Amino acid sequence: MSERKWIEEQVETAVQTIRAELREPSGKKLSITGLEPILIDLGTKIVVGVITGLVSKTLFERWGSAKTKDEIEKLKTEIVALKTQLQPVDSTLIQTAIQARVAAQGVPDEPARRIAVQVIADVRAVMLRSP
Repeated sequence: MSERKWIEEQVETAVQTIRAELREPSGKKLSITGLEPILIDLGTKIVVGVITGLVSKTLFERWGSAKTKDEIEKLKTEIVALKTQLQPVDSTLIQTAIQARVAAQGVPDEPARRIAVQVIADVRAVMLRSP
C-alpha cells in the first residue's frame, strides 16, 4: 500500500471518529449541508498533525503554523518522502495541539479531547504495524 493511500485511510478513520463525537445527544447524525468537505478537511489536518508529531519535530512545528490546504498537502508529500523517523514530539504535546486545532473549529473541549486521543491511537497503531 502506498504511503499516500495509508494517509487517506487514516483521514477516513479520523472523519468517522469526528462524526461519532458530533452526534446529537439523541444519537442522530448532524445533518448540515456541506458538512462532509469540512470533516474531511479537519480530518486531514489532524491526521497530518499526528503523523508529523510522531516522526519529526521540524515537520510538526511547520504543521502548527500551516494555515492553508496547500501547506497541509505539502506536508503530506514530505511525510511520504520521509524514510526514517527523525525526532518525534512528546505525545502530550501532540495531543494538546490536535485538541486545540479541533476545538478551534468549534468542537467543544471534551469531544475535541476524545477525538485527539482516538486519532493519535489509531495512527500510532497503524504506524507500529508498518515495516
